Amino acid sequence: MDKAQFEQIKQHGAMLAIASHLYKCGLISDAEYHKLTAQLQKKYCPATDSAAGVSPALNDHTEKVPGKEDFNSR
Repeated sequence: MDKAQFEQIKQHGAMLAIASHLYKCGLISDAEYHKLTAQLQKKYCPATDSAAGVSPALNDHTEKVPGKEDFNSR
């Protein structure tokens, strides 16, 4: 892995963490969260990447991240 690849992976992880935090705090809706993560997936993991090289946490089939409303109902 070269330095450019490392920086790209680091940026992707940071962006996903920010999106997740915004969603958990209730600042973005479920639809906005999924739209944002789909856009990040396209930007950082284009279709030319092999499926084996993409983390399961980065695909569109992961479970919903619990949001503020999930914790309020307990």
